[in-house]
Amino acid sequence: MCTVTFTSVLLHRGVGQIPCVPHLPLTDLFACQGAVVSRRQVLAAGLTVGQIEHRLARGRWVRMLSGIYALAGAPVTWHSWAWAGVLSCPGSVLAVSSAAHLWAWTRPAKPVEVAIPPGRRPRWPEEQLVPRRLSVPSHQIVRIDGLPTTNRLRTAVDLAHLMPSNEAQPIIDRQLLLGSIDLDALAHEVAHSKRHGSRQARFLLRSAGDGAASFAERLAHREFKAAGLMGWLANYRVQVVGRWLIIDIAFPELKVAVEISGWAFHSTPEQRARDEQRVADLQLAGWIVLTFSWWDLTHRPDWVVARVRQAIGVRQAAS
Repeated sequence: MCTVTFTSVLLHRGVGQIPCVPHLPLTDLFACQGAVVSRRQVLAAGLTVGQIEHRLARGRWVRMLSGIYALAGAPVTWHSWAWAGVLSCPGSVLAVSSAAHLWAWTRPAKPVEVAIPPGRRPRWPEEQLVPRRLSVPSHQIVRIDGLPTTNRLRTAVDLAHLMPSNEAQPIIDRQLLLGSIDLDALAHEVAHSKRHGSRQARFLLRSAGDGAASFAERLAHREFKAAGLMGWLANYRVQVVGRWLIIDIAFPELKVAVEISGWAFHSTPEQRARDEQRVADLQLAGWIVLTFSWWDLTHRPDWVVARVRQAIGVRQAAS
């Protein structure tokens, strides 16, 4: 049986020095790479061109891409296409949504997104692989399960630039909450970016700033006025359970309260507990409490207005 070291395979791909690992049979190399190997790897393992063609002709291997072979009968998975992409275009790395999946931020989605070096023009099936012409310096590249991918910070930066903001925001929000990425570092990268999508990324990061809630409140004031909603007051003080509370936007006569929040990651467990107690106290005092986020006000203001109208309707029907 032909054997090859995983170390030699990766060095052949120009990755550089990595820790030594035991020698692996070629069949195990298929297992390490989603049942996929490259022509370069096979030749480096000692097989000849004739032996490659023999395996293809006998149906033991199938050709996925030019110079990329899959083990016949093995399931072709997301990881199979990810390996096919990076093996067929040396120097490439998984990026954007595909990097987010490797970091376990999202579920796998096709096509697999691969950042390719300048000047490369791979011929890939577009339903399976999409090239991203992104420059990724070596210090922003890591390996996850052997696959080269962008590091956490670079992945978040790419998501902010290239993924629709309504999809990127909850992903980035979650990672900020978990501490996987640092807000200051992310904001710095976005602020100094001049690449495609920079305007969207900067707008997205505004929602992570300390003024996110107040900015959303101003948006709510504008939307409520445009919709013709009447009878509301901003920063309304009300005494509940022996203490004074300030409601962001209140309809005092109907006892409908509208609360505006920024991103979830700003809230510590203690702050969230206080917020929940605050809402409970208002509800016990007979208020309908509606909570909206910066994202709600910027991406679906009509829905916000409709929810407020619904609450007003409930109160008016009960009076």
